Amino acid sequence: MMEKLLMFIKTLDRRIIFLFIAIAVIVTLVNPMYLEISMSKNAKTFLGQLDNINENDNVIVSFDYAASGEPELKPMSYGILYRLFQRKAKVVMMGFWDQGPGLADQTVKEVIAKFEKDHPDRKIVYGKDYINIGYKAGGFTVIINMSKAIKEIFTTDKNGDDIQNFEIMNNIEKLSDIKMVFALTGGNNGLLDIWLPFASQQYNIPVAGGCTSVSAPQFYQYMNSGQLKGLLDGFKTAAELLKAIEYTDFETKKTANLLSKEIHKIADVQSIVHLIIMIFIIIANVSYLYEKKQSNQ
Repeated sequence: MMEKLLMFIKTLDRRIIFLFIAIAVIVTLVNPMYLEISMSKNAKTFLGQLDNINENDNVIVSFDYAASGEPELKPMSYGILYRLFQRKAKVVMMGFWDQGPGLADQTVKEVIAKFEKDHPDRKIVYGKDYINIGYKAGGFTVIINMSKAIKEIFTTDKNGDDIQNFEIMNNIEKLSDIKMVFALTGGNNGLLDIWLPFASQQYNIPVAGGCTSVSAPQFYQYMNSGQLKGLLDGFKTAAELLKAIEYTDFETKKTANLLSKEIHKIADVQSIVHLIIMIFIIIANVSYLYEKKQSNQ
């Protein structure tokens, strides 16, 4: 009996595994379980960095990703921007990827709509509370020039208007006027090869960041060494951050958080898929060990 089961597992068509995963995804989306989401150490650390930002502090949020990275990175940017507006920070958005500033505009528009609904006594004003200075090619040379004079390398905002005309830029002359950088990265040209080695290590500007799950392992060494002040390492951590960001609902007067049902459903899917993969890995290893034991007898 065991030999038959072992042979079945060994010859199992991989398409059966894909089918299991597809069914799990569909069932979870149609009938979401809304599993409990608890705060990880990385999410707590990142939230702490956001909460270290005070009123009128200048911060950079760098959108260094394309549309392909948006499913994981947009929830992060959404939470970061919302929290920074809660903290009354002055937010400078930019990007080392050409699609980044455009994605930033889309995200901040959604954030402002939500924020002003939740805080009817406040209005987020472009050029005063935040600005999008756009995309700039050049990588680390941009950081070097920003350390000398930001308004000389970014002469206009993303829309082509003179950057000198915006109130938010009155107290920003060079990189040292920035309290912290939050960089969201979809690959090269961003957090790992521009912001960390130059803004952080060379000019001592604290840097925190967000990345996709698949690229997260390469960032852990920088977290452990303290070079990276915070890391959102994939969708699950983004969901944890959104759950941790609370506000008082204007209509119900009850405490609510930013974790939407859609984000929660996707987090459920990710958890279930990971569980199925782990089960198949365990089954494969058990069958291997059994076969090895039988061959030694």
